Amino acid sequence: MQKLERLFFVTSNEGKVASVTKTMAGLSLHIVCFNPVVSTTGTEPSKPREKRRQLKELRSNDVGEVARQKAFDALELVDQPVVVQDAALIIPALGGFPGTVVGYALRTIGIDGIIALLRNGQKATWCHFDLCLAYFDNVLREPILFRSEVFGSLVEAPRGEDMVGAWSPLWQYFIPVGHWRTLAEMKPDEKALWRAELDENVPGHYTTQFRKWLIAERGVC
Repeated sequence: MQKLERLFFVTSNEGKVASVTKTMAGLSLHIVCFNPVVSTTGTEPSKPREKRRQLKELRSNDVGEVARQKAFDALELVDQPVVVQDAALIIPALGGFPGTVVGYALRTIGIDGIIALLRNGQKATWCHFDLCLAYFDNVLREPILFRSEVFGSLVEAPRGEDMVGAWSPLWQYFIPVGHWRTLAEMKPDEKALWRAELDENVPGHYTTQFRKWLIAERGVC
């Protein structure tokens, strides 16, 4: 199989691209952020304006199925090797809410609204992220899914600053298990230690799984 040299990350969230790109450091792979909701003009005057659209989002409680369907749609849109990412925030005290609609919840009631639901009911703030990365190309019949879970708790007010690679405002509210700082408060060495802890668990962080697969199956080095 021909070596993969360029990969299109179909998302409007540059933080997601920065996070995955960091994991791929040292590999000869160019990751391109393809924003599906921004129309662009071709480099040549004769080329028509390119029309883009939001990826179709399946309504499902399974983040893997949501990412799988997004990958089909992304490949149809780009017709090049693509990757998409999706996440669910599971809060047991809220019956699993917001789950796979976490993006919608953040756009509507916001993180403050989610925290208010917990505060008003004096409920525990334990939660976990269900994370999924889906890769798809014209060789495969089905997208390849890479999944992992991250456990922790939410704090009532934002802590830490916005940072490169942060793909959600939740980074300022989420404290991983075994730590006392939010992701946004962590210093680089502390975050590296946390990531190493995740990779010690089988099968490891979802982006690390993806890196290993690209090396083994797509000749990336």
